[in-house]
Amino acid sequence: MTVCASLSLTGCGTACSAVGYMQTLTVHVEDEAGAVQKVRVCGGGNCPDDATLDVDPNIVSAEKSSDEVAVWTATLSYPEEPLLVQLIGSDGSVLEERLVSPDWRLTGGNERCGGPAAAEVTLRP
Repeated sequence: MTVCASLSLTGCGTACSAVGYMQTLTVHVEDEAGAVQKVRVCGGGNCPDDATLDVDPNIVSAEKSSDEVAVWTATLSYPEEPLLVQLIGSDGSVLEERLVSPDWRLTGGNERCGGPAAAEVTLRP
Protein backbone atom coordinates (compact mmCIF):
# COMPACT_ATOMS: atom_id res chain seq x y z
CA MET A 1 0.00 0.00 0.00
CA THR A 2 2.78 2.44 0.89
CA VAL A 3 4.64 1.63 -2.33
CA CYS A 4 1.62 2.34 -4.52
CA ALA A 5 0.92 5.63 -2.75
CA SER A 6 4.46 6.83 -3.23
CA LEU A 7 4.45 5.76 -6.88
CA SER A 8 1.23 7.60 -7.60
CA LEU A 9 2.84 10.84 -6.50
CA THR A 10 5.68 10.34 -8.94
CA GLY A 11 3.56 9.33 -11.92
CA CYS A 12 2.34 5.80 -11.38
CA GLY A 13 0.48 5.03 -14.60
CA THR A 14 0.76 6.40 -18.10
CA ALA A 15 -0.11 10.03 -18.68
CA CYS A 16 -0.95 11.28 -22.15
CA SER A 17 1.12 14.06 -23.66
CA ALA A 18 -0.52 17.43 -24.23
CA VAL A 19 1.16 17.59 -27.64
CA GLY A 20 -1.12 18.09 -30.63
CA TYR A 21 -0.44 15.58 -33.35
CA MET A 22 -0.52 16.19 -37.07
CA GLN A 23 -2.79 14.37 -39.48
CA THR A 24 -1.77 13.60 -43.05
CA LEU A 25 -4.44 13.41 -45.72
CA THR A 26 -3.30 11.86 -48.99
CA VAL A 27 -5.46 12.91 -51.93
CA HIS A 28 -5.26 10.66 -54.99
CA VAL A 29 -6.41 12.59 -58.04
CA GLU A 30 -7.48 10.63 -61.12
CA ASP A 31 -6.45 13.38 -63.54
CA GLU A 32 -5.21 11.96 -66.83
CA ALA A 33 -5.47 15.36 -68.55
CA GLY A 34 -3.33 17.10 -65.92
CA ALA A 35 -5.98 19.77 -65.35
CA VAL A 36 -5.58 19.91 -61.56
CA GLN A 37 -3.02 22.51 -60.52
CA LYS A 38 -3.85 22.79 -56.84
CA VAL A 39 -5.64 20.84 -54.13
CA ARG A 40 -7.19 22.63 -51.19
CA VAL A 41 -8.45 20.99 -47.99
CA CYS A 42 -10.75 22.96 -45.70
CA GLY A 43 -12.12 22.02 -42.30
CA GLY A 44 -15.74 22.50 -41.42
CA GLY A 45 -16.93 21.74 -44.95
CA ASN A 46 -16.35 25.27 -46.24
CA CYS A 47 -13.56 26.77 -48.35
CA PRO A 48 -13.61 30.57 -48.47
CA ASP A 49 -11.74 32.37 -51.24
CA ASP A 50 -7.94 32.33 -51.57
CA ALA A 51 -7.64 35.63 -49.67
CA THR A 52 -8.05 33.81 -46.37
CA LEU A 53 -5.87 30.82 -47.26
CA ASP A 54 -2.77 32.04 -45.41
CA VAL A 55 -4.55 33.28 -42.30
CA ASP A 56 -7.06 30.50 -41.59
CA PRO A 57 -5.47 27.48 -39.86
CA ASN A 58 -8.46 25.35 -40.86
CA ILE A 59 -7.49 25.59 -44.58
CA VAL A 60 -4.40 24.05 -46.15
CA SER A 61 -3.06 23.67 -49.65
CA ALA A 62 -1.92 20.16 -50.40
CA GLU A 63 1.56 19.63 -51.79
CA LYS A 64 2.00 17.51 -54.89
CA SER A 65 3.93 14.42 -53.84
CA SER A 66 5.23 13.51 -57.29
CA ASP A 67 5.22 15.01 -60.78
CA GLU A 68 4.57 11.59 -62.30
CA VAL A 69 1.65 10.57 -60.10
CA ALA A 70 -1.34 12.71 -59.18
CA VAL A 71 -0.92 12.33 -55.44
CA TRP A 72 -1.22 15.32 -53.14
CA THR A 73 -0.52 15.47 -49.41
CA ALA A 74 -2.08 17.86 -46.89
CA THR A 75 -0.78 18.13 -43.32
CA LEU A 76 -3.54 19.12 -40.92
CA SER A 77 -3.87 19.82 -37.23
CA TYR A 78 -7.22 18.42 -36.08
CA PRO A 79 -9.48 20.28 -38.51
CA GLU A 80 -13.22 20.38 -38.01
CA GLU A 81 -14.92 17.66 -40.03
CA PRO A 82 -16.27 17.11 -42.56
CA LEU A 83 -13.40 18.25 -44.74
CA LEU A 84 -14.04 19.88 -48.09
CA VAL A 85 -11.47 18.78 -50.66
CA GLN A 86 -11.28 20.96 -53.77
CA LEU A 87 -9.45 20.30 -57.03
CA ILE A 88 -8.41 23.64 -58.54
CA GLY A 89 -7.58 24.25 -62.22
CA SER A 90 -4.93 26.56 -63.68
CA ASP A 91 -7.46 29.40 -63.96
CA GLY A 92 -8.37 29.11 -60.26
CA SER A 93 -11.73 27.49 -60.89
CA VAL A 94 -12.95 24.60 -58.77
CA LEU A 95 -12.97 21.52 -61.02
CA GLU A 96 -14.37 19.19 -58.38
CA GLU A 97 -15.09 19.30 -54.69
CA ARG A 98 -16.22 16.69 -52.23
CA LEU A 99 -17.11 16.59 -48.55
CA VAL A 100 -15.19 13.79 -46.83
CA SER A 101 -14.98 12.40 -43.32
CA PRO A 102 -11.71 10.49 -43.59
CA ASP A 103 -11.11 7.18 -41.87
CA TRP A 104 -8.11 8.31 -39.81
CA ARG A 105 -5.65 5.59 -38.83
CA LEU A 106 -2.98 6.09 -36.20
CA THR A 107 0.58 6.08 -37.56
CA GLY A 108 2.12 6.44 -34.10
CA GLY A 109 1.08 6.86 -30.50
CA ASN A 110 -1.73 4.66 -29.19
CA GLU A 111 -5.53 4.45 -29.07
CA ARG A 112 -5.76 5.80 -25.53
CA CYS A 113 -3.62 8.92 -26.00
CA GLY A 114 -3.90 9.42 -29.73
CA GLY A 115 -1.02 10.24 -32.03
CA PRO A 116 -0.27 11.22 -35.59
CA ALA A 117 -2.80 9.83 -38.06
CA ALA A 118 -3.21 9.37 -41.80
CA ALA A 119 -6.06 8.85 -44.24
CA GLU A 120 -6.56 8.69 -48.01
CA VAL A 121 -9.25 9.91 -50.38
CA THR A 122 -9.61 9.70 -54.16
CA LEU A 123 -11.18 12.37 -56.40
CA ARG A 124 -11.67 12.79 -60.13
CA PRO A 125 -12.02 16.20 -61.82
